[in-house]
Amino acid sequence: MKITIFTFMLTFFNLCLFAQTREDYNKRNYKHFGLEFFQEKDTHLYGFKKDGKVVIKPEYVYVEDFSPKGFARVRTPGHNDRPYMFYQNLYVSNEGLDGFIDTLGNVVIPIEFGVIGQLGYYNVTEFTRGYETDDFRGRSEKYGLINDKGEIILEPTYHHIAPVQDATLDTTFRAKNYIYDRDGFIVARVYFINAQGELLPAEDEK
Repeated sequence: MKITIFTFMLTFFNLCLFAQTREDYNKRNYKHFGLEFFQEKDTHLYGFKKDGKVVIKPEYVYVEDFSPKGFARVRTPGHNDRPYMFYQNLYVSNEGLDGFIDTLGNVVIPIEFGVIGQLGYYNVTEFTRGYETDDFRGRSEKYGLINDKGEIILEPTYHHIAPVQDATLDTTFRAKNYIYDRDGFIVARVYFINAQGELLPAEDEK
C-alpha cells in the first residue's frame, strides 16, 4: 500500500513539474537579438517579431528562443502534429521535422530531422533523420552526429547518443546500441565516440 501511494505521489509530482500548456510556453520568451516569438491566433503557428513588427512569418508549430549564436530551433508541421510541444517531451514524441534558422529567417540547418540537439549552443550534437520509419515518432530509429554547419559527422548508427559533457568540439559522446543477450533480454552495449565521430578505445584497450 505504501509503495502504491508513493508511486502515485511521484507520478503526480512529475506531471505537475513537466506539464506545460501553450499559455505557459508562450510566456517563455527572452528576446535575444531583440527578437521575440509570437503565435498567430488563426493558424496557431509561430513566428518572430522585432520592435512589434513581424520579421519571420509564422509557419512553425514549435520554436525556441535564439541562442547567442543567432540560431533558433524550429519545427515545421508534420503528420499527427500537436499544436505545441514542451522540451521534456522533445525526444519522446516528435511529429514534425526540426532544423535551425538564423535571425533573418534563413534556414541554416535543414529542417529535415526527426530529432536534432542544441546546435544553437553547441558545435556538435546528436540527430536522427526524419520520416524514415512509419512509427508514431516520425523519425529514424538510429542516432548520428551533426555539426553547426549542417555537416554529418557520423551517419545514424546508434540507438542512442548523448554528450558526456557540453557538446563542444572536444566533447566525448556516450553511444548505445541495444542487443539481445543469450537469455533473450535486451541489454545496452555502451561505446564512447569523439566529436569527429571516431570510436574511442575502451579503458582496457588503452
